[in-house]
Amino acid sequence: ALGHLHEARPAELLLADSSEAHLRRSIQHPEGGGPNCSVETPYSCPAVRKATSMHFRSSSDLDACPQLAGRSTPCSAYCVPVSFMGRALGVLHSTGPDGAEVGAADRTRLDSLCGVLGARLGSIRAFEQVQIQASTDPLTGLLNRRSFEDKVQQLRRKGEDFALAIADLDHFKNLNDTYGHETGDRALATFSKCLRDTLSEEGIVARFGGEEFVVAFPERRDAEAVGLLEAVQRRLEAILASSDLPSFTVSVGLTDSRHGGDLAELIAVADGALYTAKREGRDRVVLASAATEAAVANDGDSTLELAS
Repeated sequence: ALGHLHEARPAELLLADSSEAHLRRSIQHPEGGGPNCSVETPYSCPAVRKATSMHFRSSSDLDACPQLAGRSTPCSAYCVPVSFMGRALGVLHSTGPDGAEVGAADRTRLDSLCGVLGARLGSIRAFEQVQIQASTDPLTGLLNRRSFEDKVQQLRRKGEDFALAIADLDHFKNLNDTYGHETGDRALATFSKCLRDTLSEEGIVARFGGEEFVVAFPERRDAEAVGLLEAVQRRLEAILASSDLPSFTVSVGLTDSRHGGDLAELIAVADGALYTAKREGRDRVVLASAATEAAVANDGDSTLELAS
């Protein structure tokens, strides 16, 4: 659409990221190029801040946009905010010769373009937000159980091997009862951040429910994931050492896709290994053994409630 301007003026579209706190250059005029506006945040732009299109005849004028200052060659500028229902989504920035006016037709075209763009971008981002809310746990921001199961089923359909870990906060009920649910929620959020920061590039991380978390490691076997999970435990220990949270530990049961016919079986196997970790003293990572698998096969019931 920028290419349809009557003049090949330098023009660019700067869009806010998902946090709506930073602007990034998205597209520029195919012939005139981009004027390389230095604005970094939406509300650093006068047009966005005032929610109206703004025309600056010369970058050397006292009332010119501060972002135009310091340019080697003086210029004029026309800036149009991109918004949706009061939310600042970006700005279209166009420059021209110093003292030049933007034609009425081009002003109308740019204003209309930004109006349509704002409506479409706003609708897309609103839909994405609904999708995120439906797929994530509200307390921790991690994937929820359903989303995790969907992603792991995709791995199985592709025939990819993966390791599967279940992590559970040790003595979490005691922590809740002693310090209150707000402290318990902070503990869950702290461990979630620890998982995300340590494993987000290595695996699929989710809160499975309560104080229970799961991680799938694509293209890894159980023994290969042990070191990553122990790194999570070390990071948690370091965070708690400088935090006002009560100290707590985490036990982990670990298996891989060779040890179960479907996801439910794999979770049961990892759950059995978690029970072993609890029984052996907690604060450790335990691989599912043949004995654990046999016990799960005979029982079939989750042992997690007994093991917290």
